[in-house]
Amino acid sequence: MQLCSGNRLSGEIPKDLGNFRSLTYLNLEANQFSGTLPSELGKLVNLETLMLSSNNFSGNLPEELGGLKNLTDFRVNDNT
Repeated sequence: MQLCSGNRLSGEIPKDLGNFRSLTYLNLEANQFSGTLPSELGKLVNLETLMLSSNNFSGNLPEELGGLKNLTDFRVNDNT
């Protein structure tokens, strides 16, 4: 499932996104998301690909992302 790549979406990533635990692929690249990444992303235990590049995220990565054991493709380059 490809969600919202290159659509100029803005604001923060909703914490409720962490409730979609069956997601295996999430692409939010090339938007205008900002703020910090929500720790709730760590609940996406089936996630294999997480692409967050080319946004305006700031701050540290949440420790909870370290628990995503199936994650093989993680991209966060080109953020503030």
